[in-house]
Amino acid sequence: MGKIIINIGKILFAIVSLLYAEKYYFKLLNIIGINVSELTVLTKDILLLIMYIVLAVIIYFFYKEKINYDLKRFKRRMFSNILLTIVFFIGVAFIVSASEHLSSVLASSFKVSYEDIKHINIFNINVNLNLVIFVIKNIILIPIIKTVIIVLGSNDLFSGKKTILLASGLIGSAFHFLNIDGSFLFIVFNTFPFFTLYVSLAYIYQKNNKNISFSVMTYILYNLLAGPLLDRIL
Repeated sequence: MGKIIINIGKILFAIVSLLYAEKYYFKLLNIIGINVSELTVLTKDILLLIMYIVLAVIIYFFYKEKINYDLKRFKRRMFSNILLTIVFFIGVAFIVSASEHLSSVLASSFKVSYEDIKHINIFNINVNLNLVIFVIKNIILIPIIKTVIIVLGSNDLFSGKKTILLASGLIGSAFHFLNIDGSFLFIVFNTFPFFTLYVSLAYIYQKNNKNISFSVMTYILYNLLAGPLLDRIL
């Protein structure tokens, strides 16, 4: 029972942190005497990056042994594993895109608005410090945090492959539906693609000897390249 409570606590900590940390982080800075309103956008971005680095370190220590073990296994066949991850990324990109199309059609049939997942093509943006911070925070750190806590957290809490896949999808969706205001159907249709994404990441984990490195790398590639890939094909 104690282990279950600890695992639930880890997941709740990550969800609450990712949902509300930015808001209360700046409030805390104001309390300790840093006038956030006088800071430049770049300074705020740097402070946010520091916060996410700290959060990533905390999540790392939650699953330190597992992460290190899986990374060591991934490195043994680095080149072939990277190629395999690229294949996984392409598959996930098309699966999530298909789920977006399905959600859009269903939302339209129920007269509910639908918003596509917003992909940013960073290759169309001039390289500067703001872009570097954006890439580190949104394309590397946040996907690592989400994948580790969702996939490993679900595997620690549940047994049975189907149950774990379902739990991963639901927990992953929680990061998004808790930030959405609207009717029940609006929330369901607009979070279904994210459900599909996290189920796919959990499936990749299961099918690769439970190595979280594959899921993490796939999610990073998805955030980095899904926009350019889908723009060229669709």
